[in-house]
Amino acid sequence: MNAITTVINQIGYQAFYRPIYNALLLLYGLFEEAVSMGVVIVVFAVLLRLILLPLSLMQNISPALRSDVDQAIRAIQEKYPNNPEMEKKLTRKLLGENTGSLIASMLTLLIQTIVFYALYLVFTQGVQDETGKALYQSVEQPIQVNYVWLKKIDIRSPHQFLTLLTAFLIFIRTTLNIFVDLRSTRRQDKFLQYFLPVGAYMLLIRVPAALSIFIITIMTFSIAIMIIREIAGFIAKNFTAEPQADDTTERLGLFPDSVMPVDDDGTKQTQDVQVEQR
Repeated sequence: MNAITTVINQIGYQAFYRPIYNALLLLYGLFEEAVSMGVVIVVFAVLLRLILLPLSLMQNISPALRSDVDQAIRAIQEKYPNNPEMEKKLTRKLLGENTGSLIASMLTLLIQTIVFYALYLVFTQGVQDETGKALYQSVEQPIQVNYVWLKKIDIRSPHQFLTLLTAFLIFIRTTLNIFVDLRSTRRQDKFLQYFLPVGAYMLLIRVPAALSIFIITIMTFSIAIMIIREIAGFIAKNFTAEPQADDTTERLGLFPDSVMPVDDDGTKQTQDVQVEQR
């Protein structure tokens, strides 16, 4: 058991702790130690989000298309209340066509979670390593690290205001998600709208403020991207020269002959599923 624990700790040290530790010190050195580590965390978070930007854009390429899929799923449920097999088949087809968005969303969340955990290790164990064993050869150990952000916030300790601000931004992010995503009207998503901010507050109030700074930057970037994407989708939907089809299923091509809805007697339907436009 001790051997397994040692291996796990070593993997976490080499795969998570050392890369983030050296990345922070490298950025700190680029600023010639003229800024605090808090600024370095903000820059690091922005760079991370820029790297993950293609994945973020894949998550919801078209707000209008996302809405169409939601409406089509509801139409399928209404049309086949007594045919759960057909309902599942058509729903799986819709979700299967959007697998790339789901994978991108999960991958983005996974990477950010790993970085968050690595930052936790760095700031609980200390950024300055007297032995220098955690440093890569290309990274120099700074003589002194400035942990004071905005002249009065020690990012090594929990901070009440930053924790509250983080929880508030998470609430704003989940609320915006409900506003633009019809699927989030479900009861469990409404629950998460309040549970996530409260859970984040209870967690972050016990850890270094550096983690709150990281999440604040991530959330701000995410909210900005969401607003820009929704504005672009609104403009494209309402001010494009070419008129869009009124039938959601026609735009999506949901029901080709191979998956045409069928009645309980096995005959194919010729009437398209009509959905109410948003």
